Amino acid sequence: MKFRLLTNMYLLFFIVVLFVSFAFGKSLESGTTNNGLIEIGIKKYIESRFGKEDKITVEVISVTPDIAGAVAPPITISTRKKGILRGRTVFQVTFTNRGKKEEHQVLALVKRFQEVVITSQLLERNDVIAVDDVQLELCEVNWSTHEKLVSMKDIIGKRATRRLSPGRVLTESMVENVPVIEHGSLVNMEFISKGLSLSLPVQACQDGCVGEVIKVKNMTNGAYYLAAVESPDKVTFEQNKSLR
Repeated sequence: MKFRLLTNMYLLFFIVVLFVSFAFGKSLESGTTNNGLIEIGIKKYIESRFGKEDKITVEVISVTPDIAGAVAPPITISTRKKGILRGRTVFQVTFTNRGKKEEHQVLALVKRFQEVVITSQLLERNDVIAVDDVQLELCEVNWSTHEKLVSMKDIIGKRATRRLSPGRVLTESMVENVPVIEHGSLVNMEFISKGLSLSLPVQACQDGCVGEVIKVKNMTNGAYYLAAVESPDKVTFEQNKSLR
């Protein structure tokens, strides 16, 4: 009698364990499926707004309790957040469940990744950038969207405008063209008017790259002019009047 009772108790315990495991396993699987559908929907929503240039990952952090087991495609995603979407963001998830429209709040972590140019070693201010100084790397976007990134083909041969530590994501403000004329250099300024050409020595009052307009000084009478940089030793008069 005791043996049969003990056997029945073990059997009942085994059935309860199986039931609980099945119930919780099904709930977890359902929740995971829900999260997967929502994450795919959020990713597609972000790509529809901003394109597919960046790699995007989405992780659902929390959902409303009554959403579990209810999500079914098609689903509609929206958010009140403006501008670039990244970090913790609240999304509105809308779908139809058994013929009834439902709306739920979902908190998700959005990460954006982009292939960018970074420094591979320390660069001092005014260092000219060579191929070995930089590399391409897929990085999470966490810099200001107002800063324009540079491409590898546009950065080689330019110089650093500041000290740059290794691993720094490079933007346009961090590099500049190497000037062919430096402040204080003596160059020839050429006047061209009605087929006539006149050249006189001037002093550069600022650095200048080819094509840029810089301020120069006539060493004879002290007059200032604006001139376009043509080469390391030549500028062309740019205006019809001198600067005082």
